[in-house]
Amino acid sequence: MLEFSQVRGNVAVVKASGQITGDDIDRIVADTESLLSEYEEIGLVADMTGLESMTAEAIAKDFASQFKFLGDWKRFPKAAVIAEPGWFEGLARTMGAILPQIEVRTFAPEEREQALEFASGVKADRIKG
Repeated sequence: MLEFSQVRGNVAVVKASGQITGDDIDRIVADTESLLSEYEEIGLVADMTGLESMTAEAIAKDFASQFKFLGDWKRFPKAAVIAEPGWFEGLARTMGAILPQIEVRTFAPEEREQALEFASGVKADRIKG
């Protein structure tokens, strides 16, 4: 399951728990699109501490969503990943190398407030409509 919450205005927290399904990805994509329609930049916190697995459909939809937001990645200048030490750290470093416009940092579970503070360091400008 993925839970989406909006904190501090333009900071989104996505919390993973158990198994992630395609429906979870669909909801997160819709929530992200809504936030992008409201703010110029978004800080992202991905709490992966409860992740157990992802269905094949979820992996495919997640991959497809990366391409969908390709033109918007510059609008996510800071991404904090909360996870136990391990492969997520390598994934975060790889993501930072592939997408140099995004500053990606990993945080231990007990560093949640520091992760939120880091992700909050983005412009809070709203889209003018």
